[in-house]
Amino acid sequence: METEHPVRLERRKILLQLERTIEQLQVQQIDLSELRQFSIAVQPMTLTGNSDSRPSFFTRSRLLDEPDDELLEKEYPTYPHEADPSYEELEPFLIPYYRAMGFCDYLTSWMLDETCGRMPGPWSSKCVGDYTTYKSLFQYHEPAFGALYMTDLSGPDHPHTKAIVYNNVNTTDQAILRGELLLILRLMIGQLRKRRFIRHMVAPVLLFSIVGPQHARIIEATFDGSNLNLRSTKIFDLRYKNVQGLKDFAEYYLGPPIGDTVKT
Repeated sequence: METEHPVRLERRKILLQLERTIEQLQVQQIDLSELRQFSIAVQPMTLTGNSDSRPSFFTRSRLLDEPDDELLEKEYPTYPHEADPSYEELEPFLIPYYRAMGFCDYLTSWMLDETCGRMPGPWSSKCVGDYTTYKSLFQYHEPAFGALYMTDLSGPDHPHTKAIVYNNVNTTDQAILRGELLLILRLMIGQLRKRRFIRHMVAPVLLFSIVGPQHARIIEATFDGSNLNLRSTKIFDLRYKNVQGLKDFAEYYLGPPIGDTVKT
């Protein structure tokens, strides 16, 4: 039976300690400049063009057809602003969790195969509760966070994982949320604990993070033995229908894994 390399074991220990440290924080968001004290490095990420700042371990799916007229005309979930007369009546249903659910319900109509209700391509189609993870992916007390969807690949070749998550916290491009970090670390640790991935040094995570009042960003995360390396898009506004943004979300959620996770 193959045994775990000592370097890999040490990496897991560092990640476990980092997760405990972040869990104990009393703040809900950390400025980028302050993340260095936790050995967390953040770089910008773009989803388009041929830039080196694109994701390193995930790429777009080419399996999705162009959206047809029926899909383009489907009603998009929008919500009243605070100045709207209906806001007070609807306020209990306007927390980020419900907005995130509405967006995800809409997004799945772009991603699922109409003939079988599954995602096209190699990624698993299971409920979040059916995955084996390290610690819970939910915090139910406010400010709440959790995973709405997640997916990985069967077999021993690709330790990559993806998740669509929500955080009931407003944030900016200049900060990362405590909830985002905990979700990334718990997903990553969960993959590295699986014996089928014992020869892999890196378990990349792609987090589709819905934050605050229906805003979102995509974060790619890896650990190199010294730093938790995050690459993040800018936050984009999902309160209004954005066809290109929806395509980016869907194509990267369905896209194949890339990159060397063994020698890294």
